[in-house]
Amino acid sequence: MKSEAQKVAPSRQIQGTRRKMGLRIGTLRQQQSLSQTELADLLGVPRERLAKWETGRHAPLLDDLIALSAFFGVTTDEILIGRKTQPSRELCDEIAEQIQALLARLKQST
Repeated sequence: MKSEAQKVAPSRQIQGTRRKMGLRIGTLRQQQSLSQTELADLLGVPRERLAKWETGRHAPLLDDLIALSAFFGVTTDEILIGRKTQPSRELCDEIAEQIQALLARLKQST
């Protein structure tokens, strides 16, 4: 039977995942030459909360994760698991079609 501490404590895998995510957040912050206080102020969160994310003691809430993603210009996947996702071929084709349509309209208006 598990003790109360074992029931509450997160698994080693979860702790490792949070620690790696925290390292990614810290690296992104440092690449922008920001202190924890500066980034926390820009995100509107207490510095202590940001410090807990970076050390892996806590994970950001969904809203905070989205704010981090938007601020750093990366996907949430990149922050969560370190994987840079590439747009699908279909999405690239759709964007190319939209650009071509815009260029055609610009030609017609000049």
